[in-house]
Amino acid sequence: MITTADGVIHTAQPSIRYVLYEYYKNLYTEPVAAPSINIQDSQNNPPSATLTTPLTTQNILADIKASPLNKSPGADGIPVEFYIAFWSIIEREMVEIMNALMTSPVIPSDICLGIMVLIPKIPCPKTALDYRPITLLNSDYKIFMRCMKTRLSTIFPHIIVPHQQCLVAGRNILNATCAIRDSISVAKQNKQSYMLISLDFDHAFDRVRHNYLLQGMMELNIDPAFIACLRNIMALSNSKLLVNAHLTQAFPVERSVWQGCPLSMHLFALTLDPLLQNIYSICPMNTDTIIRAYADDVTIVVVDATILPRMYQCIQQYSQEAGAQLNEKKKNEGYVHQKRRQDPTYQLAQHSLVH
Repeated sequence: MITTADGVIHTAQPSIRYVLYEYYKNLYTEPVAAPSINIQDSQNNPPSATLTTPLTTQNILADIKASPLNKSPGADGIPVEFYIAFWSIIEREMVEIMNALMTSPVIPSDICLGIMVLIPKIPCPKTALDYRPITLLNSDYKIFMRCMKTRLSTIFPHIIVPHQQCLVAGRNILNATCAIRDSISVAKQNKQSYMLISLDFDHAFDRVRHNYLLQGMMELNIDPAFIACLRNIMALSNSKLLVNAHLTQAFPVERSVWQGCPLSMHLFALTLDPLLQNIYSICPMNTDTIIRAYADDVTIVVVDATILPRMYQCIQQYSQEAGAQLNEKKKNEGYVHQKRRQDPTYQLAQHSLVH
């Protein structure tokens, strides 16, 4: 059973497949193109020429062995265990294929086909919003993207702002939690008003605009050949929806970073980076306002109420350009601690940050 946005309930299997197919086809269709913005001064980031040096047998085998086992395969049905078991036989061909994927402008479209399965977010899902789409990808695709992730990880500490607490050695979710806790403690100790803001993006990974992401990578001076490789793969990305043991026809994935791809978290962090930088840039240096993110979870402790309107503008600009959309059910949530009702933080907090 599936319920559409207008309240119509569908129980027949063909109708359920059609409703879900149309929903996800529209979700992954790129709307009107948006302008790009400057993510960071590219002069501070030297070109990353080493990201596309030829992959060696050792590089590929290490990433194959680092792949999790007992995972559902993609459309070809071949699990990663196959590549481990028969590596001595397929080694030469795999090295040639992986390096061809990195440098060739022509990529077989079948390798970029994903099978999308829907994982319920709640015990009794009723609408398409109650599911989380996870894409089952071919193991050779995931091996290649894991190799790409290994290369990109080497420069991540130098290009990602410190407010992002994932994907960089020495940063973790505990650091983010402690920073938020300490900021609140300082505000209470100083008898300051503060506002705790949590940003929840609807379909955060699924709404990422490819052009925005790739433009941002160029402005960070990431290896152009690396970016060109990603662009070729994204241009051919397509998915089929698996609904009750039936596959739908394929539809193009014009936006999104696939949840199921080893590189997806890194690509999303690059997409979110401009928002974190822009919010930080409007925070006065002499305040205790902090921003912390762990992947797509963003928390801000505001102690200077005057930045709230500009923060709203930053979020609006980011949403328009990156394709992001705040969750309608959660976007008004926030916690305000006020020293007195006349305090500016209290007064501004009465107006939703995301109206």
